Amino acid sequence: MEKDLVGEVARRVGVDEDIVSRVLDGLREVATEALQAKGTFEWSSMFAIDVLRKPALPAREGVNPFTKEPMTFRGRAAANEVHLRLSSDLEGALGAPQEAVPASGNEDLGGAWNLVHALARRLGEGSKSAPAVLTALEEVAIEILQSGHSFVWPGVVKIVWTRKPARPVREGINPFTKVPMTFSAKPAVDSVRAHVAPALHAALQLGEDEAEGDDE
Repeated sequence: MEKDLVGEVARRVGVDEDIVSRVLDGLREVATEALQAKGTFEWSSMFAIDVLRKPALPAREGVNPFTKEPMTFRGRAAANEVHLRLSSDLEGALGAPQEAVPASGNEDLGGAWNLVHALARRLGEGSKSAPAVLTALEEVAIEILQSGHSFVWPGVVKIVWTRKPARPVREGINPFTKVPMTFSAKPAVDSVRAHVAPALHAALQLGEDEAEGDDE
């Protein structure tokens, strides 16, 4: 719940909840505007989001890969794909395999300092609390994930961290050859999955005029 998130961040920073709410609302606006204008948004210590345009595909004739019968594959309208990548800092804090997030090329909103400036333009006097609120939000996210729960920021992202337990050596059947075999042991693995919230995803989709324009 966002109310719980706002309350915890406010307690840590020592400010009123309405200030925290304004910072989070401002951050949502900054992210949405950056994605709509440039197709990329990066919060360097947390995550990066990119919007990729998928062009329209016309209907075409082909062969069904399962039945091997001729068939007509339906066309597809142009659409935007939204991809979210966690930062290496966040994955490192969670013990997950680190994968560096490439620079987005968005110099206006790329780093934490520039992100604070973007928020300041929307918050006025409340901008003085923005750096502390963002830092506390990062801390709360890591603590929630390390406790084995999902971190949900309504309207923006959902992040899930899970630990797959180690598996010992075992005997079994090869699923392809059907021959008995020994499956090797596997160590415990940390897995981090992240998803863009449906509301943000919907805000980044093409309008009917844009989709039709790509079809032409």
